[in-house]
Amino acid sequence: MTDESPTAATAGQRGTQHRDNADLPAGIAPRALALLRRHPRIFVPFVVVGLFLAGLDQIRQWDPIPTLEAGAGRSALSIEYVGYPRGIGHTAVSLESLIGLEPLSLGWGLLSYGLPVLAIAVASGLAMAWALEVTPRLETLGSVIGFVVIVDLSQRVLGQIPALQEMGLVVGVPVLVTYTYVLVRLFAVPGCLVAGARPAAAVREGWRRTRGHGWTIVSLILVVGLLSWLLASIPHVGPFIGTALVAPLHAALIVAVLETTSDPAKPRPQ
Repeated sequence: MTDESPTAATAGQRGTQHRDNADLPAGIAPRALALLRRHPRIFVPFVVVGLFLAGLDQIRQWDPIPTLEAGAGRSALSIEYVGYPRGIGHTAVSLESLIGLEPLSLGWGLLSYGLPVLAIAVASGLAMAWALEVTPRLETLGSVIGFVVIVDLSQRVLGQIPALQEMGLVVGVPVLVTYTYVLVRLFAVPGCLVAGARPAAAVREGWRRTRGHGWTIVSLILVVGLLSWLLASIPHVGPFIGTALVAPLHAALIVAVLETTSDPAKPRPQ
């Protein structure tokens, strides 16, 4: 018994049958750049999201709901990577700040938190579908949205645990290594979801596909994270530039990982 449906399998197969990949580089990073050249429309949804995030930052300047300065505005070196192609604004809504608000303010606070997450998830789903040359479907976009929401909430919860913020080297290094290992193993999961795999199968497939590529993916995470921080740190236009340039690269890297390993649509024997 397998978790993949026939529809999921054929969706991924269409992405490999409609294109001759022989002319694309074999390496992950060169292939990702080639995908961006072949499918320039990958940039479009992230340009839209970047404009939206830049505008939302301005709105939050006058927002009575308390906001936090996100990692983009800090001068200290930071790796801005969370596990999916993302946009980085200069401000962020703290979920704790929504407690006790009046219904109208609570509604706006939830929208201010949820809309950026929804926008970047949809943009990521569309971009990876175009790179894979599969038709974007509501089912797969919904899976990507669910993945993004779960990862985002998990990151926020981990960030609120005092013990994790105060760890010494003896405990901190093993925790950091474990955290990085999980990020590496989940690197290809969004692409597997877009290819048509169900969530549980996508996690297993993504876990399997990254085996043997750990150090390569760690280097990709560092590049994406540093570029995101560097570009998003630019005053005023940083969120737009960082989102419009780095998020498409991240999406293309995910697809390149899938295309340089086995077919993402083929179910693993159970």
